[in-house]
Amino acid sequence: MTAVPTFGSDMKYHVHVHSLVTFGGLDPSGKWVYPTHRYWIASFRKMCGTFKAISLQLIRKDMTQKKITSQQENEDLLHEVGKIRWVVHSTRPTTQTDVLKSYLARYINRIAISNSRLKYLAQTDQVAILYNDYRNQQTECAAPKAIKHLDPLTAIHQIIQHVLPRHFQKSRHYGLHHTCTQIRNQAEAAIKAHPATVRTALQIINALLKRELYQCDHCQGQSFIKTEYPPDRIYLSQYLAPVTERAPPTSWLRPVHQRTDSPASGYLPIP
Repeated sequence: MTAVPTFGSDMKYHVHVHSLVTFGGLDPSGKWVYPTHRYWIASFRKMCGTFKAISLQLIRKDMTQKKITSQQENEDLLHEVGKIRWVVHSTRPTTQTDVLKSYLARYINRIAISNSRLKYLAQTDQVAILYNDYRNQQTECAAPKAIKHLDPLTAIHQIIQHVLPRHFQKSRHYGLHHTCTQIRNQAEAAIKAHPATVRTALQIINALLKRELYQCDHCQGQSFIKTEYPPDRIYLSQYLAPVTERAPPTSWLRPVHQRTDSPASGYLPIP
């Protein structure tokens, strides 16, 4: 699932893609393959190069079919774009549904700028835009706020350029998540047959329950052997239970004058 925002925090024309992808996929033979690393799909350089090559290939195909037009020559434009470094940032996989839902929701249901970040300054006849200054952001800290001043016509231009064309789909589903795909049932069967699915399912359950897997205190291993031992009846009969099981005495159920241990019976038992 992908979303295509056209704006940055400072209202510049910055087209980029946010995506949610499955942690693994089907190979040509229909077998489900998990990534070799447990925290990312591929290395940073490999993902950047692969994404750039596929995107340029599809753009060149659409240009050949006249689906994309440009004022500049197609080959010159592709050559110029190809020299730019394409950045693909990926984060660790997660099973928290709240994180997955809120990640793309910030971009699908969001406009370029809200009224709280936009203010007209009548004294200077300028428009002040509050944005996040990511250039001066420190590690593990929130981005500091900054203010950019524009003249009214420039501010209107930057706002209008982010208005999407009519019938433009801002979010799309691809691959296994496409509504018309026929591979979904095949993928489910392949996932169930994969030996690592049980381990992954346990990790998902423990992540949802927010509990860690049980590990050995000495070797930190998670593979345990279950052995059943039958009960030792000799030990039970010698230490935990009497040799002959007898019912409790019932003398206390008799009337007082019939009990031999009471003064009303006329005699008492000799100690």
